[in-house]
Amino acid sequence: YAKHQGICWLDDPSNDSDAYRRNRLRHHLIPRIESEYGPGFSANLASLATEAAGYAAMLDRESEDGFNDGTLEIAGQNLRADCSRLEKLPAVVRRHLLRRAVERISDGKLLLSGRQLASVDRLAVEGASGQCLDLSAGLAAWREFEMLRIGAPVKQGTLQEDVCIELGESPGKTRVKYG
Repeated sequence: YAKHQGICWLDDPSNDSDAYRRNRLRHHLIPRIESEYGPGFSANLASLATEAAGYAAMLDRESEDGFNDGTLEIAGQNLRADCSRLEKLPAVVRRHLLRRAVERISDGKLLLSGRQLASVDRLAVEGASGQCLDLSAGLAAWREFEMLRIGAPVKQGTLQEDVCIELGESPGKTRVKYG
């Protein structure tokens, strides 16, 4: 293509080496698949990738409301999500929203895998208060009543003082030792 268009190009010698997975795919696996299952595999794969990118863009638009309507709140590297609102979303939108939120709070360091994402989703929809998941990149997900929280794990006994909690409309205050 470049030659036909009169465009100069550079050959990267690393593209010839099977030391890299991308080259093993190009040089061995894809030709083998095309010889066994027929030509067109690469074209079909490229077409599926284009379609998947379109779906991802649509999910980005659909899930953006979750960042604006109170379903999710991000403060720094902490996420708070209303589980009852999450539960009402279609599963594919909910999972996409959770994936994007974790990507945001981790500055792109944590991309939830399928298994991790399914576990976080299950915690949000079916989990009980107190359940916790360890994620990578120094993050954890835990359930606090109707809230899903994701952030740095809270360590037991980290507060030095009692925490003052007001219980509804009742007079007075109750002091609770945390940890």
